[in-house]
Amino acid sequence: MAKQIKEAKTAVRIAAIEIITDLAVIEKMTNMKLDKQLEVHRRRDKDVPIKARLGKKDLKLEALLAAVARYRPEPDVNMAAGAHNLPTCSSDS
Repeated sequence: MAKQIKEAKTAVRIAAIEIITDLAVIEKMTNMKLDKQLEVHRRRDKDVPIKARLGKKDLKLEALLAAVARYRPEPDVNMAAGAHNLPTCSSDS
């Protein structure tokens, strides 16, 4: 029972952490903030290494940047160009 309570508290704490995808902000993060972001990504991305494998800041930053790259959806080329997939009307009147 105590293990379930601890897991529930951890899940609530992690759910409260906002995922940051701004690369400029990520590059300026402290070790503690990098750890929190990695913890969030680790819950949804099994490719994020465990904390024990990321001892130095440069390794944490590299792992977080890779996780963010996997998290961020690829931009739709058509939508980026302003083309919308809406049917066009022809004026055959």
